[in-house]
Amino acid sequence: MMDARTVESIAVVIPARDPGPFLDETLRSLVDQTRRPTEIVVVDDGSRDDSVAEAVARFPGVGLIRQEPSGRGHARNQGAAATSAPYLLFLDADDLLRPDSLALMSAVLDAQSGVDMVVGGPSNSPTPCTRRSTERERPNRWSGLAFSEPP
Repeated sequence: MMDARTVESIAVVIPARDPGPFLDETLRSLVDQTRRPTEIVVVDDGSRDDSVAEAVARFPGVGLIRQEPSGRGHARNQGAAATSAPYLLFLDADDLLRPDSLALMSAVLDAQSGVDMVVGGPSNSPTPCTRRSTERERPNRWSGLAFSEPP
């Protein structure tokens, strides 16, 4: 059995381009976590208005990086480079986390030092993360998986 460890810090990186009202809800779902992230960075990927900056301004402590439109991958990389936490959560600007999401993900990492990554994906079962559907009417559920190196 592998030794346990303690996950002390998690940074959240959110790429955003013209997210409309959804970014506020996403940020609210992060600040309402029972296990708060150490850092939250939003990367404005060339929005055509000031909605990203306005949303970030409503949440003290949330960082903002602005860039020319370069795509979500580049925005994620820019955000990751700006953080210092050893663990990252990449979240889209229209995703919501349940209040215990980071606590549950941290618990998996804390329980086994051989687990290097916790990943969520769409599912119909109740799980830690919710993603809005394309129609923005009802949420899709996300489930988590843990990955580790083979012994």
